[in-house]
Amino acid sequence: RAAARRPAATRLAASRGWSEFVAPSYNGEYATPPTPGATQHPPSSSEATSTPPVETPHVAPQTAFSDPVATELALLRINSLFYSAFRNGDFERLAATLHPDDAVSVIHPGIPPLYGRKAVLQSWRSVMRAPPQIWPSEARVVQIHENVAWLHCFETLEGARGVRLAATNIFKRDRDGYWRMVMHQAGAC
Repeated sequence: RAAARRPAATRLAASRGWSEFVAPSYNGEYATPPTPGATQHPPSSSEATSTPPVETPHVAPQTAFSDPVATELALLRINSLFYSAFRNGDFERLAATLHPDDAVSVIHPGIPPLYGRKAVLQSWRSVMRAPPQIWPSEARVVQIHENVAWLHCFETLEGARGVRLAATNIFKRDRDGYWRMVMHQAGAC
């Protein structure tokens, strides 16, 4: 009965043994970045010719509506890749998870919003000089609407007892159909 209450993507991940998507507790916390090439379906011809800048989940636009579970898994995976790059201080991988357009923003805890790719990347470069060990948990895709989706999760700062942030991450498909982050906001909860 408990398994039936889990989100469809979590049930699918568990049934296929994709433990890299969620921790054994199935609360949305990511253990390790997903294995490259661990896709639900073989790539389409458009996927085979399009090369992402980093290992990035890809659900071609034409399958977005026919396979919502694969789309949700792709969103959870790009979210996981974002936090993995953040935690490991890998600026290039983090930058690759961001949408290439200038219409991106970030709201770091305690500072005003930053707008535009240059300002956002500059802020992440600064934060990543001493990357905090932040672990996401309870990630939940709230809405998928055409080429835009958002999810909420909690962020726990390793070694800082009692520090927990709530985060909203918004993703948009780029021109090749890859999900990329357009907005990240985190704040105390």
